[in-house]
Amino acid sequence: MLMGRRGLLLAFVSDIWMVSSARIYRWLEAQTPALMREEVATALIVCNAPHVIKSFINSTPIPPLFPVLADADRRLHVLAGFERGEGLLMLDVRRQVRGSWLLKADAPPRSKKFLQAVRSFDLPAV
Repeated sequence: MLMGRRGLLLAFVSDIWMVSSARIYRWLEAQTPALMREEVATALIVCNAPHVIKSFINSTPIPPLFPVLADADRRLHVLAGFERGEGLLMLDVRRQVRGSWLLKADAPPRSKKFLQAVRSFDLPAV
């Protein structure tokens, strides 16, 4: 249900209340409209329990443009290869990994270069 017509970008962060996670959250907020135009859905996966995520979302003045999912036991982070950090995973509609980026907390990807990379994947539509 998360998949967009042409793909899904998953952003993996650690504790939602950490400054580095907030930076990536804001970066994803800024990228989501452009990705939606590319028919790519977005979601944030956080290493917190659902009640912590709910508390965070309730404290934000504007609800997020994307689902925020709990990964308290870090299973998805480990599966995606981000057990020691934060990162992005681009999936196509066949659920094949098309791109993976390990993120530096103080420097999310540059918007234009990132969108160019997504466009270069030539994602098939369903």
